[in-house]
Amino acid sequence: NIWLCDPDGSHGKALTTGTNNLYASPDWTPDGNYVVVSRTSGVLGSVYELWLIHKDGGTGAAMLRVQAGPNQPPPMNTLG
Repeated sequence: NIWLCDPDGSHGKALTTGTNNLYASPDWTPDGNYVVVSRTSGVLGSVYELWLIHKDGGTGAAMLRVQAGPNQPPPMNTLG
C-alpha cells in the first residue's frame, strides 16, 4: 500500500488499502495534489494498472488497465 507521512515519519496516513495488490513507482503530479502509481493485481500479477490517487485519499481512479498473461510485459504501441 501507499502511505504518506511527515518528513520525520510521524502522522502516517494510508492512501491505499486492501490486499493482493502490488504498488510500485509512486510519483507526484506537478501540482502536488495527486500520486500516480503503478498497480499489479490478479492471478500471478496479470493485471497492470496506472492509478491516480488524491493526497487526501479516496478511491482513486484507474487511468490505464492492461490485461496480460503471467510474466508478460504489457503491450506498447507507437504512442507510448
